[in-house]
Amino acid sequence: MTQANQPAQPKNMHTFLVIWIGQFISLVGSGLTGFGLSVWVFTQTGKATPMALTALAFNLPRILLSPIAGSIADRFNRKRIMIIADTAAVLITVGFGALIFTNSLRSGTSMSAQRSHRSSALSRNQPTVPRSP
Repeated sequence: MTQANQPAQPKNMHTFLVIWIGQFISLVGSGLTGFGLSVWVFTQTGKATPMALTALAFNLPRILLSPIAGSIADRFNRKRIMIIADTAAVLITVGFGALIFTNSLRSGTSMSAQRSHRSSALSRNQPTVPRSP
């Protein structure tokens, strides 16, 4: 075979390794974020159902989009898809981190408990007006 018939071989694997390591870190980080948030919800609520729903919310997009992801990747620029997906994952993770560090992240159960506590406190402080028959 002549040199013209052979496909061009990369001289090194540097670019591939950079992309592979970046994707590995991204997947591990996303997985740990989902697991950590699920555990946090369990510690806040003490219930397994909100924890399971949180874990489902992190895994459901992957489950639903996996069958069509190959088709999407074939039609659009793969580099742009990776950049958009990883940027979205970073923004979501940073958002959760900011909410945790500012103590603003609350579970749905604790928020509903606060609302019911506030409404019961308001009803105790309001004078009752007798209704006319």
